Amino acid sequence: NPETLIQEIEQLKVLGINITPENLKISSNAHITMNYHKDLYSFDAFRSHNIGSTRQGAGPTYVDKAQRIGIRLIDFVDPHRFSKCLKENLDRKSREYSHYYSKQFSSPYDFDVVYNYYESMSEQLRPFMINTTTYLTDEIVSGRRIIVEAAQAIGLDQDHGAYPYVTASSSTVAGLATGSGIPPAKFQKVVGVLGAYTVQSGTSGPSPFFSGFSDQNSDFANKIRDCGNEYGPTIANDPLSHTPRRIGWIDIPLARYATRVNGVTDVALTKIDVLDSIHTIGICVGYKCTDRKTGEEVMLSEYTPEVSLLFNVVPVIEELSGWESDTSHAVYIEDLPLNAQLFVHRIEELLGVPITMVSNGPERSSVLQSAQAEEMLYN
Repeated sequence: NPETLIQEIEQLKVLGINITPENLKISSNAHITMNYHKDLYSFDAFRSHNIGSTRQGAGPTYVDKAQRIGIRLIDFVDPHRFSKCLKENLDRKSREYSHYYSKQFSSPYDFDVVYNYYESMSEQLRPFMINTTTYLTDEIVSGRRIIVEAAQAIGLDQDHGAYPYVTASSSTVAGLATGSGIPPAKFQKVVGVLGAYTVQSGTSGPSPFFSGFSDQNSDFANKIRDCGNEYGPTIANDPLSHTPRRIGWIDIPLARYATRVNGVTDVALTKIDVLDSIHTIGICVGYKCTDRKTGEEVMLSEYTPEVSLLFNVVPVIEELSGWESDTSHAVYIEDLPLNAQLFVHRIEELLGVPITMVSNGPERSSVLQSAQAEEMLYN
């Protein structure tokens, strides 16, 4: 979304952070989310198919990409190409919206108004556009280390998540390779970021790991929510802005599934400090369900994207004693309270993947490694 991006650049400027083409590079192939994508969410008939979307236009943007009518940055910054693409899209959207949402969409889009609205934005973003695939592969050849961060999580992946309660993109490591253009064979380490408890935005889709939190408005749930700041983003003029996220115990079957599909080599366990004052901490270690063939009760040790099954499973919760003490002063994982270390080791044992980082706060300095790992890194 060019409007949102430019706003964020300006906000950073106010904080004394100057954004230039040297520290921000945008792929020429990036697809642009236009206001007519977001307009869809104002139509009652479209909103009735709610699957927990943030309603920022990502889904409709991906639809246009798949239909080969999307506007990419390389089109957006070229006045002639943008004019041609925009006119074709506005004509098409006006026809579609008038047909399907006639009660709330009465007049077609005005080309001049929309073009003029975006014209200055395209000029502002033009200097940041490059061929990121070439840039990144050249950097790898020169010996630079690159960190690629994925958004969302495997449960929201188009192919491997709880379809249709998913996001519009591929949120696995495979999606990183596709989006960045970095060859898959160049990835040397895959760090899975795992929260010490589970959160979910919205109320749609199967969520078997919320056992023990049947009352999401309880003092217990609110205590964790407030401590972890588990609220959705603040979005201007959006009634769903800053909505409370659902809270649940850490979901090992889902995490185990994620480590397999993504080939996770290391786990970073986050927000352990949020549980500092909890007396008893739960870990979801499996799902109980009824075998469709035999009718017998069985336990699944790994997540399944079969949505109809997930709606009917009962999580199996293993309880551990909490540490009920402050973890913020720890410098290494070994400095954590004993019960916190036992919690970390139990998750590590259940996943079969080493936890090499633990965070005990929001600061950069709050990322803990083992003393031994740090010594090996610097010696």
